[in-house]
Amino acid sequence: MAKLYLEDEGFVARTIDFKADHSAAVIGADFGGLPADMTQWEPSIYICDPWANIACRGSDYPDQFLAKTAKWQ
Repeated sequence: MAKLYLEDEGFVARTIDFKADHSAAVIGADFGGLPADMTQWEPSIYICDPWANIACRGSDYPDQFLAKTAKWQ
């Protein structure tokens, strides 16, 4: 859904799947492969994860996701 919203707003977006039941939208990345280590992503790549309520640079996402899920426990 985030991908569709971003595309409606004029962005080129793609979906990244983390697990079978969790995915997020990525903007600013070429359609080639991305490093598995998200902290190595270019600063121009952003991620939108509506499930975790996070929108940030892809390289910041791992820390933000861990901080968010730590609050849930």
